[in-house]
Formats: sequence, structure tokens, C-alpha cells
Amino acid sequence: MTSGISNENAIKDLWLSMSKLLALQNQAPPLEALPPSVKVPTSFPQERLWLVNQVNPNSSAHNIPLTFQLGAGLNIAALKQGLLDIVDRHAILRTRYIGVGNETVGLVSDVDEFFFLVEDISGVASKDGDENSGETITKFIRTPINLGVEFPFKALLVKLPDEKYTLVLLLHHIVFDGWSESILFEELEQGYKKYLHGTAKKSDSLEIQYSDFASWQRLWLSGEALSTLKGYWSARLGGKVCIPALPKKVPSENAAAYTGLALLRVDADVVSRVRAFSKSQGITLFVTLFSAFNSLLYLYCGQQELVIASPNANRNKDALKKLIGYFANILLIKTPIDETLSFAELAQVVRKNLSNDFAHQDLPLQYALEQVTVSGGSASSVMFALQNTPKHVLALEGIECTRVDAGSVTPDFDLFLSITDHGEWFEFEFKYHAALFDKDFIHSLAQAYKDILLAGVSDPDRKLRELIDIDQNRLSQMRDTYEQWLALRQTESADPIAEETHSADGDVEDILRGIWQKLLGIVPERNDNFFDIGGQSLTAVQMLNEIEHKFNKKLPLNVLLNTGTVAQLAKLIREAEHTQLWPLLVDIRINELTTGSPVFGVHGIGGGSLFYKQIAEHIDEDVPFYGLQSLGMDGIQQPLERVEDMALLYLDEIRKVQPQGPYRIVGYSFGGFIALEIAQMLVAQGQRVSFLGMLDVPSPAIAQRKPNILEVLSAHVVNLWNEPLATKYEYIAKRLAWLKVKKQLQDKEYEAELKRKNPELRMYQVLSPNYKAADRYKALAYNGHVTVFRARTQLSRCARFPSLGWDRVASSVDVHTVPGDHYTMIESPNVQSVAEKLNQCLRDS
Repeated sequence: MTSGISNENAIKDLWLSMSKLLALQNQAPPLEALPPSVKVPTSFPQERLWLVNQVNPNSSAHNIPLTFQLGAGLNIAALKQGLLDIVDRHAILRTRYIGVGNETVGLVSDVDEFFFLVEDISGVASKDGDENSGETITKFIRTPINLGVEFPFKALLVKLPDEKYTLVLLLHHIVFDGWSESILFEELEQGYKKYLHGTAKKSDSLEIQYSDFASWQRLWLSGEALSTLKGYWSARLGGKVCIPALPKKVPSENAAAYTGLALLRVDADVVSRVRAFSKSQGITLFVTLFSAFNSLLYLYCGQQELVIASPNANRNKDALKKLIGYFANILLIKTPIDETLSFAELAQVVRKNLSNDFAHQDLPLQYALEQVTVSGGSASSVMFALQNTPKHVLALEGIECTRVDAGSVTPDFDLFLSITDHGEWFEFEFKYHAALFDKDFIHSLAQAYKDILLAGVSDPDRKLRELIDIDQNRLSQMRDTYEQWLALRQTESADPIAEETHSADGDVEDILRGIWQKLLGIVPERNDNFFDIGGQSLTAVQMLNEIEHKFNKKLPLNVLLNTGTVAQLAKLIREAEHTQLWPLLVDIRINELTTGSPVFGVHGIGGGSLFYKQIAEHIDEDVPFYGLQSLGMDGIQQPLERVEDMALLYLDEIRKVQPQGPYRIVGYSFGGFIALEIAQMLVAQGQRVSFLGMLDVPSPAIAQRKPNILEVLSAHVVNLWNEPLATKYEYIAKRLAWLKVKKQLQDKEYEAELKRKNPELRMYQVLSPNYKAADRYKALAYNGHVTVFRARTQLSRCARFPSLGWDRVASSVDVHTVPGDHYTMIESPNVQSVAEKLNQCLRDS
């Protein structure tokens, strides 16, 4: 009786949940086009994939290569223009992805940056040419795509002998799923044909873009709808997910990390029996094939509860079916297994569970994972998918076009069974991690799956334990090997740094004192402030690097503003997570007295803004002061390489603090370029910029020009003449040292060695990207006033320009000469003079 009541209550609860969800779906906001924007939201699937990418940014696991052999007669110009049209039409293909705090955002760029490389090896001998072609293609598809810097779509065309070609279209999974493939091929066929015949006409623009879907998804999956979905999956998964423990081999130390593939064709006789069984049981083809996969895994793993990941298209609106993008969500489907069940009974259990799961399929995987603990691997270690429509075959007019497998990238799963329904026959595609499974084992697994499927549909009342007879001896050996491997991995994963940290908890302060003594030359007391006893920006970076090494804690540079003593920092080290993302906006001086209009200081080429602390100490105490620092200072997030992208992000941070103008912005060195671009954006938005200050910033045109040797010598002679006798040698030594560092930073051959020897540069990984951004920035005329603070000792390229070239950019310019050179002007004692002049200008603004 109790069991019946319990079952009735479960059915009632499920019906209430589904009714509630349907009502919420009817209240969902409309999917509509938003105004074009450079900064766009990301969807939940994109956010999950971006976070996965941050864990291992050097992995090519999410590269999707589409490779074709093309015959003679290819029109390269038509091909390239056809691809450009697609990139122009689908903004997602020209979007870079970055993290800002806890948010992942996309930055949309112009189409003219699309990467299309033509490699001509047609003149190389046949054998060498084949090897060169293979190496070129393999390197291309296995090179990780830097999502914060590169477009997630690029193309390689290798020209071979006899007017033949190999075409590789490479996409990152963050912008592409299985459904997108047909859209890409169809549009490329149309574009190629159009340009081939000279009937070029701009393609119709899309009614909505992927970013519109992302915005809609975030509006819909919030509040009550999100709570309802979370509640369902929390109950459904029961708090724990155990990944199928397939017997794996022990991977060798240098095992190849690539995707293996085993294909098996299932002909008409088996297909007809599968369809007939599905019809007789009132279930879908997916349920039948998925039930057989569960049976297979049970017989190999012996687990009575299996959780298998399955991607769903997630394109439940007509407008989404025309878009290239990453829509697919991953469901975690839990199936209880009882070997006394018949195959038909198991199929009914699967049918019931799937109908409920699919009704709640909108919950993003990352939210589902919040409800559970996962053991035995990642949640997507074992996957299953059914492709209901055969893949589209690319056909370019007038040339032979053959799809080829050019080798696979590193897999992000252990085993993935993808079944394609071709009507009269099925194709089983077993993809697997080649370091974990032998090819022969996967082939035997594929055959076993076919046998189980056939046995189950042919004799539905047959018990699961009777479906197939597996070689138990071989299976036992593989399990033993797998357990040995797991034990080895657990032993190797013991973290000596973590153990050292644990033992050091009692004397963290003593270790900190030793670090400070090494860097500052004095033994600090518990309550000494780092900056009060001689600490500077560079030594702060070195100190945090030592903390990372000693305690395995990567702390943001800005923590020193509020936890600057030994005691405060020791407490933070004990309590902090192992890694913290660094914020873009830093509170340089914010307290109960700072009630005036804020000042925003933009970082220099090194990325940090901590040096503004000394400036803020010498300006009026009611002025709030914020610093902006480079994305990527934490060594985790990807730095940007365009001034425009930086300005867009920083402006977003500024407006969180100050929604309306007038705005006051200061930039030091390279930061002046960004400050100018922020001011340009504010003016374009109808906002007022009351103060734009440049701390020894040459205008972009001056900074990018290459001075001749006479200018260089003349400037150094003047500087040395004005330099006090005691510091002349120091002046020369500094210039030579900086030239060496700059050369090595721009030379990849020296970069790794330089960063190994100079720990502070490992954290300053933004230097090279900032140099690139400075070199490519083109400033427009600024309809506003600029105040320049010009160092008395000037760089060679700027020495003969009184306003450092800003009279060529701004409507009006004021110039103030301050003591020191480009570097020493922001150090004591010169910084006080700079701050006093800046303070007076701020009062007047």
C-alpha cells in the first residue's frame, strides 16, 4: 500500500513540476534582435566551454577540423570571398571570448581579420610534398585557438601538385556544433557559386544573431524557471553521479592524446528489426538504441546505476535553425540497471526517464553539475548521440570535393558512441581516447553492442544477463590493469606543495617576513605595511610570485591595497582559494571620506595600476581613485591585443561605479592610448569628459614612428647633459637593460628562458599583448581637451615634440613638465610633484 501511495505521489509531483515548467515556458520573453554591439553576451553552453578551456588553455580538444580534398579547377578568390561572406553574416565567427570577473563576454570584430592561409607546396616532389602537407595540416588543426585573441574560425588551403588542393576549415567548439555543419556547407556552396559566376550580391542579413539567443536564454533561464529546473535535476540525479568504469589500459608516459575511431555499418535486416521493436513497444528509436548502450556498459562495468551524457540540439525555435553556433546542451541521463529485467522492460524504464528528462532539458550542464558530486571521471566521459539526419556533403560547383579525416585532436571524453540513421542502414561511430583503450578492444566493444542490440530486439523478453557472453578472463585482466592505473594516478597526484602549505600554516608570518626581507632588505614587524617600508609595484609582483611558489596561492596584486601588512596578508593566505581571478577595476583609494567625483587611472604597458597608490596619496582626500589593470594579470585569463577591446571592457567597469559623467580619466604610458579610446567612446555616447590626463604618453603616431639614429643620439646626449653626474651611469645602464628585455620579450626564442629567470615577468604575461595593441592602434581626432604631464628626461622619439604629439590629435592641449624620466616620474620623490600638478588640474576640471 505504501509503495502505491509513494508511486502516485511521485507521478503527481512530476506532473505538477512539468505543468509549472510549461506555464513558465509560456511566460518566456520573445526572441528578438538586439541593437548591434561590440560587446555581446555568451550563452550558457559557451560559458561552460570557455571555463573548461581556461583550465587547460593549451589543449586543442575543442578544435573541430573539417577537411576536404579538392580537385583541379578551384577558384581560390571565389572560395575566400565565399568564406568571408559567411563570417560577415554570422557575427559569432568573428567574436573573441574573454572573462571579466565572473562573467564571460564576447567581443565582435570586423570581418577583415579573418584568417585564410594559402600554403603552396605544388613544386615539391611527391613524397616530400605529402609529408609537408600532412605536417602542415596536423600542426594547423592541433594548434590551440586562443579565444581571447584569435577568431574561433580559420581556414587553411594547401595547394598540391596537379592543381589539387586540401582545404581545412577549423572551428572552435564554442561557436560550432553538429547542426551548424550543414549551414556552413550550404552557405559556402552558395557563396562560391555566386562569386564563381561573378553574380556577387550581398547575402541577406540574419534576422537574429547568436548573441540574441544568448541574451534570450539568460533572461529565460533565471528566477523561477531556473529554480524549477534545478529542483528537478537535483532530485533526478540524487546528489551523485558515478561515471561508467570501463576497463582501461594503463597509458604510457608518452601515450598519444588523440581521438581514435571505429566504424561499424549495420545493414537492413538489423535495422528493420530495431524499427519493428521500437514500434511495437511504443518507443522512439533513440530509446531502443540507448537501452542497448546501457546494457552494453552494464555487462562491461557491472554497475547497477549508469549515468551517460547525451547532447541535445537545443534549437527549439525556427529562427535558431539557420544559425551557426554552439547551442547543444548536455544531459546527464541516469538509468538504474537490474539484470533480472528483460530488454523490453529496460526500454520502458529508459522511455519513462527520458520523457521526463527531455521535458526538463533546458537546464545548462554547469547548473546540473552544481547539484551533484561526480566520481570516476568527468561528467561527459561516456557519451551517446543519435543523428537523425545524414551529414551534409560539401559540393563546390565544377570541382571534385571529398571529405577526408586528417587526424583528430585531443578528445575531451573517454568513449562516445554516435549513431547516424541513414534510413536503410545505421552507422555506429565509436570515438575513443586512444591513450586509454586499445583499438582491438573498441572494435570488440562495437561488435558486442551490435550483438546486444540484435539480441534484445529479436527476443525482447530475454534477461539482460543473458544477452551476450563476454570473455570474463579478458575483462578481469583489463579491470585489474585499470585499478592499478588508478592507484598509480592517486599516488602521483599527492601534492607536495599542499602538504608544505598545511605544515606551514603555523608560521606563515615567518615565511612572509623572510620574503619581505629578501626583497626590501629589512626585517618587517607584523603590522608593517609593505609600501610604507619601501615596497614598489615591481617588488609587489615579485613578492606575490614568491607567495605563489611557497603556498600555492595566486593572489591578485590589488589585495595589497587593503591587506598590506604581514599579519593581514598571512591571514589572507590561510583563507584564500588556491587561485583568484584578478579584477579589472581596483579600489586605489576608496573610504568614507572619498565623496567627490572619481578619477580612473589606466595601467601602463606592464598591466598593473598599483603605482597610482602613491599618486592618490597626494591628491585631495575627498577624491575617489580607481585603477584599471590588464586582463590576464592573474596568469589565467587571456590578455587582449586591441586597444579598442580593452577600452570597451574598462568603460563597462567604469560605468558600474559612475553611470553618468562628467568623467575624469588618466593614463600612464601605453595606458594613455586606452584612456583616449575610452574618452572617444564616452563622447560618442553623449557623455562629458571633464579631464583627460596623459602621464608621459606620446601620441600614437609619435610612439609608433621609428626615430633615425641622429634623433636617438641627440636625445640621449641632451638627457645625459641634464642628468646629475651621480646618476649618469645609472641612466646608461637602465637604457641598455630595458632594450635587452624589450628585445627578448618580442623574440619567442628567448621568451620562455626570460620568464624562467625573471619570475615577475611570468605574472606580467600582458607585456607582449600590450605591445601588439600599442603598435596597431590608430587614433582618431579627439574633439576635446588633453592635459599632458611630460617627463623632463625624454625618450628619443619624443624629445623634439613639446606636447608629445597631442596637438595633432586633440582640439586643445596643456603641457606640464615634471621631474624624472618615463619611469622615475611615478616613483618617489618625483611622484609627489606629479601628483601635486595633477591635483591642481583636477580641481580646475
